[in-house]
Amino acid sequence: MTLYILCILVQVPLFLKFAGRVYTWAIDGSLPTANQTLLDALFFGEYDINGYLSNYSSTPITPIQLAFVKLRKFLGYTYFSGVRYILAAIIIHIALFIEREWVVRDEGYLNCYTRRLVKSPEPSWWICCRMRCKA
Repeated sequence: MTLYILCILVQVPLFLKFAGRVYTWAIDGSLPTANQTLLDALFFGEYDINGYLSNYSSTPITPIQLAFVKLRKFLGYTYFSGVRYILAAIIIHIALFIEREWVVRDEGYLNCYTRRLVKSPEPSWWICCRMRCKA
């Protein structure tokens, strides 16, 4: 069970970011200028990781340090950005649900809704279709 939750928490934000980037490249027709390889473009998007690494240190970096720097930038620029998108979508959906509940429970809305049902039990498109057939 915890593996499922862990996979959802990791995969959904990454999928949203990766899919958004691939759709953007498909529409735009080219990879980002900063990252011309597919993996770098997927992991970092428009972020210039090579420029950051060249400015990061003038001394040689060990492969482990390089991996940690790339992981930190990947988490900050890709993963947590996807998490922010998900949190924003959840907040918007909750707000829309609350607004809908306020409208549905209002007496004026209920009166309007029942009046329309009483006036015309058939859908309006069906009435228009029947009137055209008679003509």
